[in-house]
This record gives sequence, C-alpha cells and structure tokens, in this order.
Amino acid sequence: MPTDAELLKVANLMATRAKSIQSRLLSIQNSIRFESLEIEMLEEETLNSEIRLREIETYIVEVQEDMESCTCNIMYQEYNSELGELQAERDGELHLLQQSNLMRTSHEDKKQELELNETSLQASLVELRIQCCTLLNWISQTRQYAISAPLKCV
Repeated sequence: MPTDAELLKVANLMATRAKSIQSRLLSIQNSIRFESLEIEMLEEETLNSEIRLREIETYIVEVQEDMESCTCNIMYQEYNSELGELQAERDGELHLLQQSNLMRTSHEDKKQELELNETSLQASLVELRIQCCTLLNWISQTRQYAISAPLKCV
C-alpha cells in the first residue's frame, strides 16, 4: 500500500499536469482564434480582389470597344497605352488573389492542425480527470484524506 507521501506526490503531479494541459489548451484556443481572424481577413481581401478584377475586366472591354471604333491614330495609341496599363493592373491583382488564396489555405491548414491538437489535449484532460476521480475515490475509501486537496483543483 502506498504511503501518504507517495500518494500526495502523485496527486500533486496530476494537478500540475492538469494545469499544464489547461495552459496549453488555452494557448491553442487563442491561436485558433488568431487563425480564424486571419482567414476572415484573407477572405475579405479575396472578395475585394475579385471585385477589383471584375472592374478592371469591365474597363478593359470598354477600352477595347473604344479602340475598335477609334479612327484617329493618336487616340488609338492612347487607348492602347491605357489597355496595357489595365492589363498590367489585372495581372497584379490576379497575383495578389493567388497569394491571398495560398495564404488562406495555409492558415486553414494551421487552424485545422490546432483544432486536432485541441481535441487531443481535451481528451488528455478528460483522461486525467478520470484518473484523479479514481484516486480520490480510492482515497475516500481508504480514509487517506490528506491527499485529496491537490486533486480538487483538477
């Protein structure tokens, strides 16, 4: 039969482990919230880029139509220059959209990994609580009440 000192040591270790798990769990939950905010910002950025791309595409079509109906060489060159600028702007916006999508995917993957860690830690905490309850039950049956204090916080 274990001594009171041994049981107290085990109880204190269990309580310390529970506090450590709870601390890691809180940290992971904060990280999940951060990743969620990042994803939300990137979704908004993606939406804005898509809107901007549609606007640029509309301007490109308008400039192309103006070029087709243009009879003056000077105006044609101006339209052609504007068209080049719009196409460069579109290419830049497409690049930003691709980067935003890659970053969002990365944050979603990170969030999913964190959620798996959270689930694992919660399961560990439940298992530890069951062990603490078992030890408390044993303590109450053997009347070794001095050990129960550290376990109450778990």
